[in-house]
Amino acid sequence: MTFTIVIVLIGILLLLVIGVNVIQQHKEKVEAERRAELARQRAIIDETEELLSYASKLPMTKNVTLMLYKRNIEALNALLEVSSESIEINKRMRALESLIAQINKEFTEPDEASFNYPDSEKVAVQFVQGIKKLRLVLRSEHNKGRIDPSTFTKEEKFLDRIQLKISVENALKRALAARALRQFGSARELLDKAERLLHNQTNPDEYIREKILEVDRLSEDIANSVKKESDQQISKRQEQEKDDLDVLFQPKKKW
Repeated sequence: MTFTIVIVLIGILLLLVIGVNVIQQHKEKVEAERRAELARQRAIIDETEELLSYASKLPMTKNVTLMLYKRNIEALNALLEVSSESIEINKRMRALESLIAQINKEFTEPDEASFNYPDSEKVAVQFVQGIKKLRLVLRSEHNKGRIDPSTFTKEEKFLDRIQLKISVENALKRALAARALRQFGSARELLDKAERLLHNQTNPDEYIREKILEVDRLSEDIANSVKKESDQQISKRQEQEKDDLDVLFQPKKKW
């Protein structure tokens, strides 16, 4: 009888240990999922804040600006479910909602023509990378049903055009700088890059046609400079050869 009781108690104890382990593992799993969700939503907020920082540098439309602010609010809402910082999160949400109301009331659409394209290659690369991220977010929000198809198409075309212009203008400026330094090979490569970008556009407008002509003029100018430099080098070499012959065959002096 005593032996049976001991066996039963051992069984109960084992069940309790297993039960505690299962509960502990479940708690750890829930906590790991909570931390992962916190990290994911904070990454979304950080990325969105980074993209919003381009608003003062790039021609960002009302639709894209509102999309980014609303994306932040969605991420903050998700944070409320897994974070204990509800007071701070609610404060940030109210601030964003206030900004959205202000944008809906007062917003001037960007003037593409007045956009100052960066002179620095480093800044141009940063801008292009920013636009690429914006386009990825735009597509993601569209796939989630937060951006309607017509708005998505319009904004996608606008961002694509700004990206094209930054790349073309930067390539042309660098080509001009290379030409001034007589680095004709580098200038030619940059013009080829700009030419490919322009000719890849399916619906060329006045800007594209104008830039194609500009690329053609610069290419011709560089080709003429290369030919002129080559002719000068040939002339210089021939002159040197003539001088060498004169030295070899000049009459000997009589002393």
